[in-house]
Amino acid sequence: MDYLTIITTRSLILFPPSSSLPPTMNPHRPLPDSPLSSPITPTPALTPMSELGRSLLHPSEITLPISSLIYNEANCAYYLNHHVITTSPSNPFSSAEYSSERGRKTEVEVMVYKELDRVKMFTRALGRWFNQNSSRMDEGTLGDLANKYGLSLEDVHNQASKGQGGQAGHHDGDEMTVHHGHDENGKRHYSDISKEETALLV
Repeated sequence: MDYLTIITTRSLILFPPSSSLPPTMNPHRPLPDSPLSSPITPTPALTPMSELGRSLLHPSEITLPISSLIYNEANCAYYLNHHVITTSPSNPFSSAEYSSERGRKTEVEVMVYKELDRVKMFTRALGRWFNQNSSRMDEGTLGDLANKYGLSLEDVHNQASKGQGGQAGHHDGDEMTVHHGHDENGKRHYSDISKEETALLV
């Protein structure tokens, strides 16, 4: 695959389950060469509620088109904030006790920021690879690159199952398609969200 094909037709899985990552990957998915990479270095915004965060904030996986993550980052951030809040077990905003705590909202925002940081590092590394190599990138190399930053690459066969010309997702500037987990039968769930809808999610 060439660079443009990867950017326009492939999708990344954010908050991936450990089963989709290399067995050697640290459960904290530390970021290489990032100030937020160390799992033992407390982030100031997280420190007051770090224990609570580990017990509550475990969002399900979500698949987003690489093109949306690059060109529609603000809307993706809004959607991811909503995703973390609504899919984490024991919804942290489901009771008055937690809904009144600003620290919880900050913690969600930091978690989303770190996930988007992974995406940025992946896309930079992807660009560097093509600057240094004249060949096309194969599926295995692309998947390994995503794994390096704690992300997973959506399988090309899963993309075809959407019935949208073999593409996992699309972004036309006004709307993007996202995958947000599976049902009890293993069927993948997709949603189309517009800019207006993402603005209402926060």
